[in-house]
Amino acid sequence: ASGGTLLQAGEDRVTAQVSLTSPSDAEIDPLLVQSLTPATTDSKILVHYQGIWGWSGTGIELYIVLYRQINGGGYAIINGSGTFIVNRTQYCEMTMHYLDSPSTTTQVDYKAYYKVSSGTAYHMYYHSEGAGRMGSSITLMEIGG
Repeated sequence: ASGGTLLQAGEDRVTAQVSLTSPSDAEIDPLLVQSLTPATTDSKILVHYQGIWGWSGTGIELYIVLYRQINGGGYAIINGSGTFIVNRTQYCEMTMHYLDSPSTTTQVDYKAYYKVSSGTAYHMYYHSEGAGRMGSSITLMEIGG
């Protein structure tokens, strides 16, 4: 099989710490949203989400869900991550990769949502060159055949 060509890329990074105590779905917006307009309907978009998270407590669950919108038509779930269950103070990196085939040449928007299982505080960390943190981000890469 032949390889594809990288046609364009874009990234959005969290620039401040985000905290969540709600057990319901919460949008990481406007902190993590990224858009691309594919060059052809055959293009694929590789979505990479990276989140650096910290929390304290026991029996806590955290997961990330990826949503997509095409040409302003409304967001829908396209992928969800595994669930993490922890029993002590913890820091972790959650990553998600998704190869999308939107079959369009109109704008495609991607957002990350997150959910927690209890009222314990969660914190998503931001990119900080001086502190040596990679931080949390979403990156899109359009791949053409």
